[in-house]
Amino acid sequence: MCCRTVSKAESAKTDIAKRSGLDLTKIHIVQLDLMDLDNVGTFRSRYDAEPGLAGRPIDMLILNAGIMVPPTRELTKQGLESQMGTNVVGHFKFAACMYDLCKAAQSSRVVFVSSVMHKYARGISDDFTFPKYDKWPIYCQSKLADLTLMFKLNRLLEQKGVTNVQAFACHP
Repeated sequence: MCCRTVSKAESAKTDIAKRSGLDLTKIHIVQLDLMDLDNVGTFRSRYDAEPGLAGRPIDMLILNAGIMVPPTRELTKQGLESQMGTNVVGHFKFAACMYDLCKAAQSSRVVFVSSVMHKYARGISDDFTFPKYDKWPIYCQSKLADLTLMFKLNRLLEQKGVTNVQAFACHP
């Protein structure tokens, strides 16, 4: 489980183990803050340092973290608007960090959690700082951008002849 706040993930881990009957040692927690691209860039070293994870193929990578319509404009550490920075750019960099482990699996899926709200986007801005903040249109654009990345990833995989990795999108 990747998480921004380890203490919250520890609580979730205990709950998951209790409900599923899984051994707690089978659930790994690795800190990841998608609002900080530097943190995303160093994620792989934290992941590989976790006993039992280094080099282990990934069958499914779910890009599920998301920020939805904060009441005021928030920025990532790198100055991107928080919804676009987290929902799109952070996930993109994270997936790129983990791609080799997806490719190493016999069959792997990369799942972008989008939203039917993508239908309300009027394109995708080329300025991800969004100095004029309008929460709903930005959220819709972030969900459209997720779908765009999913389609692009599938095209690239096909062009490169990679048949064991597929990208999907879903509405939660």
